Amino acid sequence: MLSRFEALQGSSLTPFIGRDEELALLPRRWRDATSGRGNAVLITGEPGIGKSRLVAALDEQLRGQPHIRPRYFRLSHRRDAPLAPFIGQFEHAAGIARRDTPAEKLM
Repeated sequence: MLSRFEALQGSSLTPFIGRDEELALLPRRWRDATSGRGNAVLITGEPGIGKSRLVAALDEQLRGQPHIRPRYFRLSHRRDAPLAPFIGQFEHAAGIARRDTPAEKLM
């Protein structure tokens, strides 16, 4: 499934300008994680500031290295719940259905 970013960009990405610090940080965190010093990075911000482009630049740097890139997209109707995509995945993986009671969710 293509992200909105990928659908709009097609195969040609815009030049990456003005994010040298952020782009340097992400490969360092990647190296930390792959060497056993786990890390998580949350990239957040207003629409249009280059979050997806930043991730695309990291993906370019990781080309040829084995990695999995889980992708989560905020739902426009859940702006008050930025972690909703993660929660949804965890619920799905645990077999929790929307109709389950709190007691059933704990089982």
